[in-house]
Amino acid sequence: MVVTFHDGQAHFVVHDDLRDLLTAGEARVRRASHVTPVSRGLRWLFTALRARVTDTSALAGWTRRWPCRWQADLSPVGGPVIGPFTDRQAAIAAEIDWIEEHVL
Repeated sequence: MVVTFHDGQAHFVVHDDLRDLLTAGEARVRRASHVTPVSRGLRWLFTALRARVTDTSALAGWTRRWPCRWQADLSPVGGPVIGPFTDRQAAIAAEIDWIEEHVL
């Protein structure tokens, strides 16, 4: 877990252990990437479903468990698309490593 400070602002990957920092003052959360299936068809379905439900819904949870190859698109922070990974958790771990090394 990496937290950097620049001009009095803290920058970090949102993680459950750091959620209290979001309520300690003014907070702005910015998406750094999108973790999605590699398959174009599954990626389309994943994106369509996730646009219509909350992140905490049962349907969103189901999409996170799909047994497919996953990728992390880091273009929101000027990065590459990395992957494929055998599961979503591996894609998220690589995504966090990349962000901590190149952004934070």
